[in-house]
Amino acid sequence: MGLSSAISGGIVLVVLIYVLLLMPGALDQTSIVQDAANEISDLEKTISETSITLSSLTATQGSSLITFTVNNYGNEKLWQYEKFTVIITYDGVTSDRLSEVLSYSGTCSGDPSSGNWCIDSISSDVSDPGVLNSNESMLIKLRVNENVDTGIVIALISTNNGITSSISGSL
Repeated sequence: MGLSSAISGGIVLVVLIYVLLLMPGALDQTSIVQDAANEISDLEKTISETSITLSSLTATQGSSLITFTVNNYGNEKLWQYEKFTVIITYDGVTSDRLSEVLSYSGTCSGDPSSGNWCIDSISSDVSDPGVLNSNESMLIKLRVNENVDTGIVIALISTNNGITSSISGSL
């Protein structure tokens, strides 16, 4: 009877030590899951506080230069412009219904080169220069690869956190 009690006590002790050795790994996994949940919550908050609209689309027949304004009506500050996506759909002089994804080229110094967009100005940009704050507007200039012909021009922009807005106009 004494030997069986010693063996069962030994088995219980081994199992207890094994469980204690597994605890740090389980706690570490719990921490990773909690960190991921916090990041998701922060991203959802950022997305819910982002609201943009586009206005004042200007394109001229026979020109490859297009401008429009991005209005920030949300509470989220926007500044990671290199992560924005700008897509323009238009009728070109030699091709119908072209779509181009344009590259960010910084702040405008003149007109951008073909296939690029730049920030011409931000209205009332007193606090946080270069950042599109709430209730500020940003004038964007872009140059497509082909001159625009008559028809519809559509501009679409997506922010770094996935919020999109579009505008269309006809020539």
